[in-house]
Amino acid sequence: MKFKKIYGAILFAVALCTYNSLFAQSNTKNRKWETVLELSAMPAYGYRMIGQVSPDINGGFTEVGLKDSFAQSDKLLSTLNAFATIQKRGKKYNGNTYGIGLVTSGFDRVKTGNMFGYEVIPDVIYDNQVVAGEMEVHYQYRSTYLVGLYAWDWRIDGISLNIPQGSLWIQLGAMPALMLKHGIKVHTVGFEIPDGNNIWIKDYIRTTAQNRVIDKTEAQSPFGNVYFTVSSKLEYEIAKDLHAAITPRIMQPMLPDSKGVQHYWAPVFGLQVGLLFSLGD
Repeated sequence: MKFKKIYGAILFAVALCTYNSLFAQSNTKNRKWETVLELSAMPAYGYRMIGQVSPDINGGFTEVGLKDSFAQSDKLLSTLNAFATIQKRGKKYNGNTYGIGLVTSGFDRVKTGNMFGYEVIPDVIYDNQVVAGEMEVHYQYRSTYLVGLYAWDWRIDGISLNIPQGSLWIQLGAMPALMLKHGIKVHTVGFEIPDGNNIWIKDYIRTTAQNRVIDKTEAQSPFGNVYFTVSSKLEYEIAKDLHAAITPRIMQPMLPDSKGVQHYWAPVFGLQVGLLFSLGD
């Protein structure tokens, strides 16, 4: 009986030491990754949500005609964005992220075929040059912002969703944005205009009277904007001190990116790919 008590005490002591060791290792690992630096790039697509449309009635345009034209010619615009963020992780599967980034939004308006009887750029008219759709003009509406990020994070994996050496997070946040550049990049396919086949112009509103253009007013763009962002992040340990993450992200601007012939908002959606570094001990 005495031997059994001693044997039981030894087993209990071994189990207790093992638990304490594992718990300590887990706590040490969690503390090490309480503060995390992430450097990431995000290939993305932009598009547009059009609000008010203001046609040049005297110039022969109508609101219905412009909306039909936009629906036929507007395409996705591919962009590349970058972020540097720091995440502070709490002890109850939550955290906060803050950081900075460069974000380009916009869309691509492609003119082909019979849609080509117009000014490619102001004062340079190219009429009836497209044959069988072989020539195109891409009007890439672009806005580039310097953004800040503040977001709330929740870890959603656990007992019911076990990811070995990984974790799954969702994020809701806001991005105040300072506009660095706004304009239209004109790219021609199949021919060149005098300044080449890649030029930058400003968006403008044309006013016509008595069959001639009497005014071209530059479209208004905001000094700044605010994006609402939602994302999910899959993080995976690739080395002891290095993690990788992929993050599908959607960004929706609160203010119009431009107020010209059309008022448009340009949401961005993409796949963020990053490397994570622990800033803990």
